[in-house]
Amino acid sequence: LAASFGVVNAVGPNQRRLSGPLRFMPPKSAKTSDLTIYMTGFGPFMGVEQNPTSTLCETFRKYLQQGMVPEGVDKELLKEFDESGIALEGLKVLEVAAESCRSEVPEIVNHLKQRKAESQGDA
Repeated sequence: LAASFGVVNAVGPNQRRLSGPLRFMPPKSAKTSDLTIYMTGFGPFMGVEQNPTSTLCETFRKYLQQGMVPEGVDKELLKEFDESGIALEGLKVLEVAAESCRSEVPEIVNHLKQRKAESQGDA
């Protein structure tokens, strides 16, 4: 998946990087229904009251759960995302602390393993 929302820029293996505005283009071999992105943000840290990653999670959560269109995002781009079949999960903000991450990360991993097993009919 090639994506770029300001500071977000992710390209997975066997995927093409696209220039210009964000375009959702899973690799040709992938079934988009099998593609899940688990996004997390982080809370305040070292004097930064509003961590940009928590803003991203909040913005995506409002769009996906309430239909609130993010300011400045092309509606055609949102349509492409909606039609892509890509699942966006998580969208939670983690505390910036080692102890918090030690408990949260295993929960995320277990959730993703369970989801994978369910999608393969093993659960």
